[in-house]
Amino acid sequence: MIYTGTAMKRLFAVHSAIRCLVTCALLVFVPICQAQQSPAHLDRHARKIQKFLAACPPGSHVHLTLHNQTDQFGYLGNLSTQSFELLDPSTQAPQVLTYDQIDRVDCENRVSAGGFHHRHNAAGFLIIIGIAVGVSVGIIAASRN
Repeated sequence: MIYTGTAMKRLFAVHSAIRCLVTCALLVFVPICQAQQSPAHLDRHARKIQKFLAACPPGSHVHLTLHNQTDQFGYLGNLSTQSFELLDPSTQAPQVLTYDQIDRVDCENRVSAGGFHHRHNAAGFLIIIGIAVGVSVGIIAASRN
């Protein structure tokens, strides 16, 4: 079947209309799907916050940024599975916060799992490798003379 100029224009017009409908449908349904996935994301984020705070010793100075963009400072109190206490620096009054209220956490005196941060371990490893290569090259050069 041979398409003439008018038939081709009609064919592309139909395909363009279908593409526009599919694009509009995706634009409508993608935000809905993302909104349904957000509770799982909040749960995962809350678990990360809980794990981070568990690495901070009790009484550590903590800087919190809540989801409503307010900053809070205080000392870390008791931790539970769903919430934790933040002690006011001036009055020592406890304030109970849930992990899902927190957007960001900064903690002084945080202890990592291995006692050192992984960056420091990698840098030390590279330094040791560099020294070993230098010593090997020196030994090889000295043995050739």
